[in-house]
This record gives sequence, C-alpha cells and structure tokens, in this order.
Amino acid sequence: MLLDFEKKGWCHFNNAKMDTAIELLIDEILEFSHYIFKRSVPELKSLREKSSYLSEIVAEFSIKDRTKVSYVYDAIKNLPSFHSLYAHPTLLNTCRTILNSRKILTLKDSVGIRIDLPRETQQLTNIHQEFHSFPYGLEGLVVWLPLTPVNEQNGTIKLFEGSNKELFEFSGDRLGINSLIGQNRFQEAQKLGKLHIGDEGQSPKIITAEVGEILIISATTLHASHPSEKQRFARLTCQFRVFNYSEEFFLWKSENYSFNEGLKQPIAGQELYNEFRDKRRL
Repeated sequence: MLLDFEKKGWCHFNNAKMDTAIELLIDEILEFSHYIFKRSVPELKSLREKSSYLSEIVAEFSIKDRTKVSYVYDAIKNLPSFHSLYAHPTLLNTCRTILNSRKILTLKDSVGIRIDLPRETQQLTNIHQEFHSFPYGLEGLVVWLPLTPVNEQNGTIKLFEGSNKELFEFSGDRLGINSLIGQNRFQEAQKLGKLHIGDEGQSPKIITAEVGEILIISATTLHASHPSEKQRFARLTCQFRVFNYSEEFFLWKSENYSFNEGLKQPIAGQELYNEFRDKRRL
C-alpha cells in the first residue's frame, strides 16, 4: 500500500472492521431518510444490497422532493455513525502510517459527504489539487469512501497518477472567485480559476469501486470529477481530509496566520504556498 501511494499519489484498502462502520452509517441514513419521506426501510441482508438500494432510493426521493434530500444531506453529517466512521481507529492508523506521523488532524470544516444526483452538474469539479482549497499542509490526505457504487455509468472521479510530486500554480479572477465563495458556491468559484499543469501527457485513472473500498489520495494529486451522462442513481461518498501537523508548512503557517487562513480560497492557498516557498529559499 505504501509503495503504491508513494509511486502513484494514491492507494486503496479494504477492512472488515471498516465494513461494519460503513454499514452502520448506511443503516442510519436509510432510517433517517425514510422517516423524513414517511417510508419503511425494506429488509436488506448484505452491505452491497443496502448500498445499491441507497443509491436507487435517494435518486427516487430527489425526484419527489429535492428540498427534503438537501435536508437529509445536512442531517447525515450529524449522525453518530458518521462521526464514528471518520474517527475509526483503523482509518486513522492507516493515515498515520501513510503520513509517517502520529500527529494528525481531521478538520470539521473539511469533513463531509457528497450526494451526486442524476442531471445535476453544478457540484462537479475540474482538475485540481486539494491543497489549494485546504492549505493546512503539504503532507495531507483525502480519504474518499464510497457508500454507493462508483463507476463510469454512475459517475466517479479520475486521478492523475504520479502528479503528487509537485504543487501546480493556481491563478484566476480573485474578485469573482471571492464573490462566489461568499455565496457558498465553492465549486463554481474553483472553475473561475486555472491550474497551470501544462501537458501532462498522461491519461487519468478512472476509479471503479464498490462500497467498502476506501481510497486515500495525496492532497497534491491531481484529480477531478468524472461524470456520466447515463447516471440513473444517486452517488454518495464520504470525504475526509487528514493532515500531518508536525510538517514544515503547517508549522510555518501556525506562526504567521490564523488556523483557517485560505480555507476554500484557492488563490489565497496559492499565495500562502508562494510565501512559504520564498522564505524557505532564504
């Protein structure tokens, strides 16, 4: 796993203990969503059955009442099983191993869940590196955990393997980006900017995964949404960001700026990195 991560900028793993935690979260999501929509949860025996049903029923609910699905989305982040999942010892110990540090942070401002629905494209992301919007450390991770099947038919993500070796420059219309950020339109704000990656000459890796497969991606690995025009069902994924607070950038930032400086502001994130890089050269 470590060799994969170092070479490609991402890796994946499965773990039976994590399956139990994931199943508890899906059970709670089904129970809450069906209570809100005044439905009964059918008897489902396996984790995969529950995962597939969750994908189908959330898409069905969204057609009936999109506002209520937004309500479910916000509620998920307050379910006990959601917090148990991202604080799971197996998950955190895996992150510690990859970062080679016992000193890690999981940040509430950067912990969440995505619900991607058919025919909705406003939340899709362009090619980006996580650091620019979450400038807490160059030694950071994105834990990407599907609760429903992800593939080319249902929509997924694409990764540019080996792109984690450098931080690419982000630039754009600061006023326009900040205006959208002020309206909580973060994905649209990111699309106003440009990541200067040149011609990578590399085809991305299109991710296919079932529930229980967990991806860990470097905060400097290029990645983007890979949508599907044939998507029929909802895609639910948990995304947790983990940082090593003993690394050089984090310590430098702690001495010069507030904790959340640059959060979800990619141009500000780039400027933080530039200042750090220039002072390190002196």
